[in-house]
Amino acid sequence: MSEVGDLASRWHVGRVHPTPDVEPDGWTLEKLCDIARLESGHTPSRNRPDYWDGDIPWLSLHDSKTIEGKTLHKTKMTVSALGIANSSARLLPKGTVALSRTATIGKVAILGREMATSQDFACYICGPRLLNSYLAHLFRGMGGEWERLMAGSTHNTIYMPTFQNLQILVPSMPEQEAIAEALSNADGLIEGLERLIAKKRLIKRGAMQDLLTAKRRLPGFSGEWKEKHLGEIAAVIMGQSPRSAAYNSEARGLPLIQGAADIRARKTIRRIFTSEITKLGKRGDIILTVRAPVGEVSRAEFDLCLGRGVCAVRTGQEFVYHALINAESAWSSLSKGSTFDSVNADEVRAFEVMYPLDSEERVSIANVLTDMDAEILALEARLEKARQVKESMMQNLLTGRIRPI
Repeated sequence: MSEVGDLASRWHVGRVHPTPDVEPDGWTLEKLCDIARLESGHTPSRNRPDYWDGDIPWLSLHDSKTIEGKTLHKTKMTVSALGIANSSARLLPKGTVALSRTATIGKVAILGREMATSQDFACYICGPRLLNSYLAHLFRGMGGEWERLMAGSTHNTIYMPTFQNLQILVPSMPEQEAIAEALSNADGLIEGLERLIAKKRLIKRGAMQDLLTAKRRLPGFSGEWKEKHLGEIAAVIMGQSPRSAAYNSEARGLPLIQGAADIRARKTIRRIFTSEITKLGKRGDIILTVRAPVGEVSRAEFDLCLGRGVCAVRTGQEFVYHALINAESAWSSLSKGSTFDSVNADEVRAFEVMYPLDSEERVSIANVLTDMDAEILALEARLEKARQVKESMMQNLLTGRIRPI
């Protein structure tokens, strides 16, 4: 069984659990400020350069994209001891749980060292009855609650009195430790898969740059390469938008692909339909955007209507698909137009592609890159499953529906 499957099996993911009508056995409803000390941060004066660029990390909304799920050791900005001394900011101890309460609400970090924060964070210093990692996981599972508490605010803010009155269900310390360990293990699996996918993508990018430019040759091949116009090696069918009166959301006719909005992860999606088919795109066609942005490559997952923002590149050669992906950045030099960046049919057909004359070499290169794509897709599927498992674990463990001990 895979790591993801083992995790799902261990925590009964997929089983239906009734929401408890009473507090789980051994859990108590506590006012959070009774078992943790609440602190808010502050921003030292921007007019005092000597208050900034010191050796004290200062957590702010500039860090909001990187803090989620992290034990935080570094921040984008730092303050000086003088800045702390002359402001309402406080040095918070290692282990403090910091929650963003304005703008990007609900981002959580555990401070990995002594640091200060801006006023955009509510920070809890946990007492002996509350484990900081348990509280961090609980906060991460409260997205809907944070949205509810923000309701009515005109500034995307949860105000500090809300945090002073916040109540949470608290299990025993051994159960907090078991819950936090289980969820941290799930986080570790997710982070490991994310790192592996990033590594595989880099390897794939390097392989494309080498194999699709003849910089590196596969064993057994030494034949000539030439620059070919796209129109020489594939049929190009430019799109034409139907009348807007033919648009519908009831699946009458075919999906209409108009541009990047109709593409996800290099695959066409069904978003808008049209009963008037102007230009037909066939399942398996390479779809290329020709208007803002130009040159994005995807695959037609079904028969479709080509809108004016795309064209279909029709060829039986998988090599061409990979070559166009590798050349995506080159289209920017061709795009033009005062309203929309765009390319026309002649420019698409004249686009040059490095092309091995040996058909077996083209097939071999395409097979290598397609296998890499398949490996990445399989890892992405595992990652999505791991995230679903983690979500289910949070819903069950943090409510007492499943007891880890």
